[in-house]
Formats: sequence, structure tokens, C-alpha cells
Amino acid sequence: MPVYKDEKTKKYYFSVRYKDTFGKSKRKVKRGFSKKKDAKLAESEFIQQVKHGYSDNKTFEEVFYDYLKHTDLRDRTLRRKKYDYKNHIKKHFGDIPVGKITQSQCLEFRTYLVENCKSINTARTIWTTFKAVITYAMTYYKLSHNPCLGVKAIPRVKTKIAFVNKEQFHEKVEKLDNENYKDMLIFMFYTGTRIGEAMGMLWSDIDLNKREVSISKTWDITARKMSEYPKTSSSVALLPMPKILVELLQRKYEESKLKIKDFNDEMFVFGGYRPPDYAHFSRVVKALFPNITSHGLRHSYASYLADKGCDIYVLRDLLRHSSITETVDTYTHFYTSKKHEAMKFFDD
Repeated sequence: MPVYKDEKTKKYYFSVRYKDTFGKSKRKVKRGFSKKKDAKLAESEFIQQVKHGYSDNKTFEEVFYDYLKHTDLRDRTLRRKKYDYKNHIKKHFGDIPVGKITQSQCLEFRTYLVENCKSINTARTIWTTFKAVITYAMTYYKLSHNPCLGVKAIPRVKTKIAFVNKEQFHEKVEKLDNENYKDMLIFMFYTGTRIGEAMGMLWSDIDLNKREVSISKTWDITARKMSEYPKTSSSVALLPMPKILVELLQRKYEESKLKIKDFNDEMFVFGGYRPPDYAHFSRVVKALFPNITSHGLRHSYASYLADKGCDIYVLRDLLRHSSITETVDTYTHFYTSKKHEAMKFFDD
């Protein structure tokens, strides 16, 4: 196929007609080559690429972005994977053809992650993404071997759970001057909701008569917009509310009707037209509870119920975990009173 010269720019370009994966006729034009031979070389590479389709000669970076394009990932997960690729994976594998990656390179990369990431769980997350791309290449890019085979997985390390008890919580939260923040903290403590779920709560999600709150979406803190789904599919649920929270929300609803112009049930429970500023809210929580994050209120909710002997399967449903294993692994050590009760069997 001939290469052309653009008389206006004095640059070379190529124009190729080809058939795509679905057999449809397409045309590829690429401009901006300073030399004719560079345009011809680029044209030749493109023809080979079309001819052979997906190939293990593609760079890891090309496979990585194709993996993102064809994998159903939520916006937050997509941003995290791109961040991890840019900051950790790219410098090791970005320009290497996926078929040229060796087991020794994978082993060296695993060591790098363990030694350089801020936590072992972060290292494990990045390693999992890397292996997922390799698996994708084996499925779609004719990669015949898995260079990760034989390289040990990075183990998950159980982090220490930080929480406050009910008495400590109320003692601290009463010191807050910001009533909206106070109400939001109480809501999180008595529902076990995540920060994004609480920020994205609308009045239409609250049923004060049934004493239930509907969890079906979350506020995307980074993008500052509503995501029409919570963290996971298992997070969608109706949660019961205790009397103390129902009374708080009834008061807040009546106050909001008086204070907010054009008030309606599609407004945010904690903020009205918009939810609170996440950064400012987090600083307030840190000052109030220096030993926990806002997520620690979720742990506080769970630990309180566990300590009171709440059935582990009910606790799983209230926390909206995808499996009972997650609940058991995280919270069974809080069932101290139940363990002591078990000792009574020996006294009978």
C-alpha cells in the first residue's frame, strides 16, 4: 500500500483498508511522520497487527488497557487499578511484550511489592491485578504459558480492628458543635453503613414508619457524584433502625422541612442539596476519635452486636457481607460472653 505526503504539513501518512474482528470494512489513517520510511514501517506493523489479531507480541500495557476495557469494573475500582498500574506495574512491565515476561521477573516484582508498598494488603491487591492481566492474556492474546506459576501468592494479613464502645461513642459525639455531623455519626454507628453510603443517603431511602433504611447506592467520594450501586452487590439491603435513630431522623426531617427552601424527599439526609465535604468531615472525625477512622464506626456497630450475642448469620446480613466467612474471620473474637456461657455446660 502506498504512503502519502501531506502537502500542507509536509508530513507523511498511511491509509489502509482492512476488515475488523467482525468482518466489517474499516479504514485506518495515521499521520504526522517526518520520514517516509517511518510511515511505511508503521503501516507494515499495523497490517501485521490486523492480520494476526490478538497476539502475545502486544505489550503488557496494551493488554492491560484492553483488560480494563472488556472487564466489568466499577468507576472506583477502575481508578484504583489505573493508579496501581501507573505507580507500580508500568515501570516493570509496561513496554515488555506479554509473551516475553518471565517467571524470574514475576518473582522479582512480587518481592518489590512486598518491600515497597505501604501495607502487605496493598501489595496483594496490586499483585492480584497483575495476575488477572496475565490470565486475560492467556485467554485472549495467545499467551501459551503463565509466568506467575510457581510464584507464591502474597498472603492477606488480618488488620487490627479499631472501634469504640457505645458509651465512649456518645461521650465523644456530644462534644460536637456541628449538629449535621453529629447526626451523621450517630446514623453510621447505629446502622453500620459505610461513609459513602451515609453521605449518599436521601430522605426517600428512609422509611420512618417501618423503621428501615434502604441501601442501594453510594456517594463516590473521589468523583463527587452519586454511584447507582453500593460497594458490592451484596451491600444492597433494607436495614432495620433502633428507636434512638428513628427519633433522631424524625426530628431531623421536621427541622429540614422548616430550614431548607423547596425541601423534598430527594434531598440528602445529611446536607440537603449536597452531602457534607468528605475531607472536612474526616478531619472532624479524626479529631474526635483519634484512634479510628470513619469506617471504625462500622466495626463499632458490629462489635457491639457481637458482644451482645447477636447471631453470627444475622450479623452477616446486617453488615451485608458477601459470605459468612468474612463475618466469622473478622468478628468472632468479639463473642466473649458467648464463650464464657459455653463453659457453663461443664458445670451442669
